[in-house]
Amino acid sequence: MRRRGGLRGFRLRASGISLGILGLGLMAVGVGHSVAQTSRISEAIFAAPTQPAPEPFRPSPTGAALRSLALPGWGQSYNRQPLKAVIYGGAEAAFIYGIYRQDQLRAANARMGRSDIAAIYREDRNRLGWYLAGMIILAMVDAFVDAHLYGFDVKPI
Repeated sequence: MRRRGGLRGFRLRASGISLGILGLGLMAVGVGHSVAQTSRISEAIFAAPTQPAPEPFRPSPTGAALRSLALPGWGQSYNRQPLKAVIYGGAEAAFIYGIYRQDQLRAANARMGRSDIAAIYREDRNRLGWYLAGMIILAMVDAFVDAHLYGFDVKPI
């Protein structure tokens, strides 16, 4: 048989209300004592010498380019451009997979004695290697330029 309602929800609400009233009571008791302390604490905070604000993040262009060379998309991620990091990383991963797949197909056709088809797959593999090299250079240049232009104000005048 299903039980409806009951006092369970009421007890939870009542205990929450009683804790709130208890907290307000404790705050009211300590108000007179804490006003004097608060003024002394605020004087101590504002009178204390403050540390200089840390410099804002400024990426190194060379560091961004080398990161982009080491790992696809790392330079863009370093420049705080996550969408570009995903795009460049995905493109480079796709080229790497394409090279791997074309080499597998070339090797399989070479084992079967179809050297003319294997030559086509070798050419495709080599072309994808050049595309990968171009993508890596493009990613490095993009990371380098983005690091130089980091923080550049692009708002209209």
